[in-house]
Amino acid sequence: MVGLKTLFARQLPKMPRDYIVRLVFDRRHTSLAILDDRVDLEDPDYRGGDEDIIGGICYRAYPDMKFAEIAFCAVSANHQVKGYGTKLMNLVKAHAAKERIEYFITYADNYAIGYFKKQGFSKSISMPKMRYQGLIKDYDGGTPMECYIHPSVDYKRTNEMIAAQRKFLLDQVRKKSRSHVSYPPLVAFKPDLAGVSRSNEGAARAMAIPGVAQAGWTMADLLLATGPQKDAERQKNQIKSDMLTILRKIDEQQFAWPFREPVDTTDVKDYLNVRILIYHLICNAIFWA
Repeated sequence: MVGLKTLFARQLPKMPRDYIVRLVFDRRHTSLAILDDRVDLEDPDYRGGDEDIIGGICYRAYPDMKFAEIAFCAVSANHQVKGYGTKLMNLVKAHAAKERIEYFITYADNYAIGYFKKQGFSKSISMPKMRYQGLIKDYDGGTPMECYIHPSVDYKRTNEMIAAQRKFLLDQVRKKSRSHVSYPPLVAFKPDLAGVSRSNEGAARAMAIPGVAQAGWTMADLLLATGPQKDAERQKNQIKSDMLTILRKIDEQQFAWPFREPVDTTDVKDYLNVRILIYHLICNAIFWA
């Protein structure tokens, strides 16, 4: 525990030392650490030291509310960028799942946001506010982030599961792929463009190349990739991207949490009727304005 406290103090210099000591040695907090393979905890002469600790996490669980707050998370500078951070987080998630914890929540500074995103954390807090309000500590300059712990996922085998899913997808692609089919070299040819409009010449030339039709391309596909239709498709995709960006920013707002989950009409039976009435009132107000 002393070595873990020293690791947190060294890797998190902005945290007050007395605050780290108070939380690490608090019985309500749980700390997990990854030790070097050379450490033998059963050796009577082993005295411990922070140099033997690769990384650690300290968190406080709230069993009644089924969530936990991560207070400290750090990996030794000598072992960073080696995958230990991901391994540490997966071990903590597996341990939390056994304790029936549904959510992890933490305040991440600007340097840690990227790490927590890679570990499945999101800036959008989906957990009901009443479950954590007044229990977790607020930090100035920190960004609240949340991660859902799925009870049926074995977080210790995430790499194996991802590899198996990747292999399955590639096998399915290979069943329909024709990338292994080779064609003889092209000889000089002149496509017949009789009756083809000027705007469709590029697509017609590409369609006349031997092997293009056999690969599954159609004239409609090539028209979408060339000419005015390509520009229209690009504009449509740009509008869609802009709208999704706006929607995501709205969803990340502090007061957007009541709108993230649909209203259960079994609990509020007249919700749809009231919503239609409000919609008509707003439309009338806009019309008469």
